[in-house]
Amino acid sequence: MGAALALGIRSQLAERRSRLDQLVTEVEDPRDLVRLLDQVDRALDRLALPSFGECAVCNGHFDDQELLDNPLATYCLCDLSDAQQRMLERDLELAWRIQASLLPPASLSAAGWDAHYRYQPLGTIGGDYCDLLPQSAGAANYLYFLMGDVAGKGVAAALLMSHLSATVRSLVRAGAGLEELMLEANRTLRKYSPEAHYMTLVGGRARSDGRVEILNAGHTPPIVLRKNRSESISSTAPPIGLFDRTTDSDAGLDGPQVVELALEPGDTILLYTDGLTEASNAQEEDYGSARLMQLGARLRGSDPTRLVAECLKDLKTFLGGAPRSDDLAVMALRRE
Repeated sequence: MGAALALGIRSQLAERRSRLDQLVTEVEDPRDLVRLLDQVDRALDRLALPSFGECAVCNGHFDDQELLDNPLATYCLCDLSDAQQRMLERDLELAWRIQASLLPPASLSAAGWDAHYRYQPLGTIGGDYCDLLPQSAGAANYLYFLMGDVAGKGVAAALLMSHLSATVRSLVRAGAGLEELMLEANRTLRKYSPEAHYMTLVGGRARSDGRVEILNAGHTPPIVLRKNRSESISSTAPPIGLFDRTTDSDAGLDGPQVVELALEPGDTILLYTDGLTEASNAQEEDYGSARLMQLGARLRGSDPTRLVAECLKDLKTFLGGAPRSDDLAVMALRRE
């Protein structure tokens, strides 16, 4: 294993461990986090061994990108024949078509809001999640907006994203609030996900009168672009899927967790996954939230389609030809 690859894997594992370590001090029952920390520590211990990166079943080697995508991996697809590989490729292509059918329209106007997003998986299918769901309740019109990032990539993350999408849509149709959405999303991940998977998720509900509710569970901070200032909405709850939560109190969602805003016409909410802000160029510099905030400030008042396009254009300029290493989603909502 090359020194650069080992450094990249160690850096990713160390960052994951740091995040988990921080959460351990913030929750009442950290047993699930300790289990995940143990997995990361075992991966760090294996990193120094010649056998790191070998499949535990066939002793074959993961390629560099596979290790960077999932440094906790211990087995591969093993020795597939050419026919089996072609079948897998066809299955992945079909999986992408199904996943794409679950995504909302790229542009949407509802409840006094214009929205646009772009979704770019790193591989054939992705583990990022985004949705736009108009809903009416009596005389009130709402637009639910959600964006999330399943830990890990590939088929497992995409399957979890698809299952979560079905769960959330059914709750929105029933008129659920943001706290209920987060609790049920947590139950879904706890029930169906592998041990090492969790998810950051931000959900919001925008009303036609400009009032907006946002709940951020460990996700990258949405940016609110007003006429004369910008602000970000920090996380007020841990990522979902990490803990067994059965009540609001268990979930840590009681108290002032839902952020309430009042936006004027022309104000915009910008959401994104860390595939944008943590993208690194050839000099190993991250794109960063500060650069995104500055770009948004320059483009405040732009229509959502232009704002999202300029975000992707600026990222491409920053990367300078360096490849992306993660799924990417960007969404903008502007009050009409």
